[in-house]
Amino acid sequence: MRTRDLPPWLFVTADLLAAAAIPFLVLAALCAGSWLQAYGHGWATSALSLVLGLAGIAGGFFSMMLYLRFESCVEFFFAGAVSCAILLGADAIAGRIGDDALRDRGVAATCELLGVESRTITTTTHHSDGTTSTSTRTVYDHTLDCPEGGPGAMALNHRAGFEGERVDIVYDPRARLDPVPAGYLSDDAPTVWPWWLLAATAALRVGHVALFHLTGGSRRW
Repeated sequence: MRTRDLPPWLFVTADLLAAAAIPFLVLAALCAGSWLQAYGHGWATSALSLVLGLAGIAGGFFSMMLYLRFESCVEFFFAGAVSCAILLGADAIAGRIGDDALRDRGVAATCELLGVESRTITTTTHHSDGTTSTSTRTVYDHTLDCPEGGPGAMALNHRAGFEGERVDIVYDPRARLDPVPAGYLSDDAPTVWPWWLLAATAALRVGHVALFHLTGGSRRW
């Protein structure tokens, strides 16, 4: 028995819907992971938070592979830039969840810096065209002497002070969120630029896919 082919418009519709939905699916995964990490209980929610966070990052990054249907380098870098923009906007929104939780239940403390050590993290990315790129960032590990119940360490992307100095920090009494310097948390209202960025990426992806179909491109995935 011969299987009846599905109408082409159905593939086009699914393609456009996927292009529009990807940024917000990435956002949903990252926000769910951040919420579980901030408000969950036990190792199970921490593990699920990690899985959702990795799923969101992988979804944002590898979603570009769905749109590499041209052999032009310009379009390759376009897809990569849009994927990075998705992750930037979604991470900014999801990060606010942890900040709000720390602002609500965080405990302020003044701690002495026992030492600060820096380490460099190198990340190598392999691109689909065979090229690689390497990026580095420096993390500063602070050893702390805090009042009872406070944390013994704090990792930042900058130096909070020098050995022997005293620093004001805010820490999570449930130890689910990393401690931060007191001035890190802001009472300002959430900015809207991450939402505009996600909306723009959805529009760009839909336009890219629509152009692909209008120009009669062939499916490569």
